[in-house]
Amino acid sequence: MRKRTLILMPIIGLLASAMFLGTGYAAWTMNDSSVDDTIRVDIQDWDFGEISDSAHIANVSQTSNLTASQETALLSDYATSIEAIRLTNTAGTSGVDHSVNVTLDKTYTLGNIATWKVEFDYYHAEKRSQAGKGYPKVQLLYNNSGKGNTYGGGNTISPTSVYLSTDSADGKWWHLEYFITALCPTMSDHGDTVLSPSQLINGVKIVDSNIYDYSGNTAFIIIDNLKLTNTSSQRLGLFNAGTSFKVGKYYWMKIAWSGELQYVNITFIDTSGNPTDEYADYTPSDKSPFYLYGKKAGTIIATATLIVGGGQPLTISNTLTVTN
Repeated sequence: MRKRTLILMPIIGLLASAMFLGTGYAAWTMNDSSVDDTIRVDIQDWDFGEISDSAHIANVSQTSNLTASQETALLSDYATSIEAIRLTNTAGTSGVDHSVNVTLDKTYTLGNIATWKVEFDYYHAEKRSQAGKGYPKVQLLYNNSGKGNTYGGGNTISPTSVYLSTDSADGKWWHLEYFITALCPTMSDHGDTVLSPSQLINGVKIVDSNIYDYSGNTAFIIIDNLKLTNTSSQRLGLFNAGTSFKVGKYYWMKIAWSGELQYVNITFIDTSGNPTDEYADYTPSDKSPFYLYGKKAGTIIATATLIVGGGQPLTISNTLTVTN
């Protein structure tokens, strides 16, 4: 069976409009030709301007085990910022969740931000004696009510995680990015349910269970340059809970990215490394380009290739098992 490739025509705003209206993605067209490398452009650098920064004390709507105050001295080096949010521990050395809800600069519909990401700078040098450990978790909000999934946490970030971290030069800050395609995915089919693209989003919840007083010091963290951006991914992530599906059933390969989606293809090899169509088919639809269909019991490695924002192709692979 011939492999099928999806190309999403780069029409500005079309994807967001289709999501909001709940229509099929008419911009996806079938094309068997290879993607011309001459059309590639470099992915844009981060833009951390002050204009849409929501990390201001006036935007803090709720806290748990933290007190919030304005910070004007310890600011991130990633951008010229006039203030940030300092969050001071009130739980001593208790191992509990510390959280803050921050209202965004404006209210968005999920359809408009579905392929964006949450970005912020996070001062972690004085949150515990073992600095540089314990990444925060993130969830989107509407009026302080959680929407979609929560991702983050742990002391390390894998190559397939749906969030990224970049250390500052002094090692005291993380620049963190969380893909909204994983926090609130919208491209689903075959009975899989997701939030409506008309769902309103106006806040971000940040949770950290690794804040402890230490050596007579009261622990604190700082959040700066919090915003939603549509800059393109430098890599992809995966957020499937399982890696098996049955013959005669569909499997949603849950891929996370950010930026305008322009190209999708999924191919398979067997455990010997040979291309194969024996165990599964790639079955893109008007609603989603991320589904596979089980044909025969066996193990395969599925590799997804995406192009976002006109950049170089990005790939991610997962070993999957088709069962009877």
